[in-house]
Amino acid sequence: MLAAVTDAVVPVAGLGTRLAPLTRALPKELLPVGRTPVVGHVVEELAAAGVERVCFVTRRGKGAILDHFDDPDPGHAISFLAVRQAVQRGLGDAVLCAEGTVTGPFVVALGDAVLSAAGGAPAGIVARLGAAFAAHDAVAAIAVEAVPPEAISRYGVVAPRAEAAGGVLLLEDLVEKPDPADAPSRWAIAARYVLSPAIFGALRTTAPGTGGEVQLTDAIRALLHAGGTVVAVPLAPGERRHDVGSPASYARAFLDLALDDPELGPELRAHLVARLRDGG
Repeated sequence: MLAAVTDAVVPVAGLGTRLAPLTRALPKELLPVGRTPVVGHVVEELAAAGVERVCFVTRRGKGAILDHFDDPDPGHAISFLAVRQAVQRGLGDAVLCAEGTVTGPFVVALGDAVLSAAGGAPAGIVARLGAAFAAHDAVAAIAVEAVPPEAISRYGVVAPRAEAAGGVLLLEDLVEKPDPADAPSRWAIAARYVLSPAIFGALRTTAPGTGGEVQLTDAIRALLHAGGTVVAVPLAPGERRHDVGSPASYARAFLDLALDDPELGPELRAHLVARLRDGG
């Protein structure tokens, strides 16, 4: 049951260089998406799934992220702490930096990706990951989404061996950023995980991989090949991933979440209709 998964690690140490100049003074995770910063959406999603403690993996110049959460939200009680990733050595290294801050199975939620459900509500994928993790006595449960062939090389990709109840995929392999011709499936990893603490031992022995970085995908693969069970849970119909990594993806994320906002949406939708009608 997800009730036992109350810790989350949220990596936010990325440099955000592709979003410059927006990120010269403001971390990309604090850029507004609708009326809420990116990382605010992430924390709302985690709170809805029952997470009680969030550890941000940050770096120099990103203290404003923790400052943003200084005033507790009376709607949910989450405590926050931060650890530093002094050198950017990949997602796997970022997760390893959080060792000692979690007490059991934990969520990893990428801090620059918002997952929403229909109408802009937080996605329910984290709760389903926790349930699948427990039901299959897994070492890792991974959110996945189907992506087109031309996009596959940007993601970690899973290789299912069977489908279990509820659409959960039992995995036989996973690979980081494969060539489209070599990809084992179209199921791309979608920015959310539930992991056993065993991942820390695997990460300590994982050599740098794609891009010269320590890849979380490679460490999960090592646990799988050592006999552990790894499952994947597809995003549900209506659930969407909104990446904030480039000007184009940020613009799309802002527009999507603003259109779903009950206050901003109607006026913005009318404006867009008028703009398109006028050829603007």
